[in-house]
Amino acid sequence: MIWGGAPGYLHRDCLTDSLHRCLGLLIGAERKHYYNYLIILMTVVASMLSLAAMVGLIDGAFALMAIPRMTSTIILAPKVMLAERIYVAKI
Repeated sequence: MIWGGAPGYLHRDCLTDSLHRCLGLLIGAERKHYYNYLIILMTVVASMLSLAAMVGLIDGAFALMAIPRMTSTIILAPKVMLAERIYVAKI
């Protein structure tokens, strides 16, 4: 469901749907329902944390998301540079 009924929920529902689909590709469609349990668990945990701890948890999650992005950037950089040189040579 993309529209959650209130404008503030539009982004959350789009993001949740996107993450749900990505998780299905990573761990298999038959196990992607575990994401719903993770969201419920994190909601309960977040409600018991202080604001500073919650901000720290979110910052940690963002840092963890940067690891695969930077790894793929470093691994693919030589291939991208080669493709760029071939493209520029054709121009």
